[in-house]
Amino acid sequence: MACGGVTVVDVPVTAYGDIIQTIEKYADHDIDFTDAAVVWLANTYRQQQILTVDKADFSTFRLKNNQWFQLVEWYP
Repeated sequence: MACGGVTVVDVPVTAYGDIIQTIEKYADHDIDFTDAAVVWLANTYRQQQILTVDKADFSTFRLKNNQWFQLVEWYP
């Protein structure tokens, strides 16, 4: 991924099983498909930094290597 660029990627149907496991793991946080897909994408593309307005949930979610997300500040 180029520095400062944006990449659009597809979440393949083969990833749905992993995404469902994430939804089940964080069921007490009312995680939805989109949040779980972002967790899957971060794990797949080894990205720890995330830009989100959902700080509460993404402060709770963990990556496969048991690391926390690094939340990038959002300036509206």
